[in-house]
Amino acid sequence: MNDGIWRRVRHVNDLGDLLRYLSFAVVAGNDWAYLVPALVLLFYLQRIGQKDVQMAVKDPEFSAWEQRSARLLPGLW
Repeated sequence: MNDGIWRRVRHVNDLGDLLRYLSFAVVAGNDWAYLVPALVLLFYLQRIGQKDVQMAVKDPEFSAWEQRSARLLPGLW
């Protein structure tokens, strides 16, 4: 949690998945293709909140990590 990309972002795998879905939409070149990453984002936002609550209970160092890292996008959220 203190090294690499996890030092700055708590949900690296979710971020990677979202970027992958977004890239598919860009390659498809169709406005409707952006619906998939948007729906996945909504699902992930709910899941990220649940994961953060579970981690806060499970790991005593989580609150410190939470203060110095972003949930999904460094500098934004």
